Amino acid sequence: MDRHQFVVNSVAAAALPRKRPFPFPTEDRGVVYANVYGEGDRGVVLAHRGRFNKESWEKQAQTLTSA
Repeated sequence: MDRHQFVVNSVAAAALPRKRPFPFPTEDRGVVYANVYGEGDRGVVLAHRGRFNKESWEKQAQTLTSA
């Protein structure tokens, strides 16, 4: 990676919404871990299943947060 590409990638990464982990307890004493992107009065829940995990939604979550 040349210096120019590194700078462009660094700027693009800085512009992406930050995610923060959010653990919450369940009724059966388990813990569910979520990622929270952005903040505000409204939210969107992106739920995975099967072979996917919460990181599977990263690109969509960043797009929604930026909108």
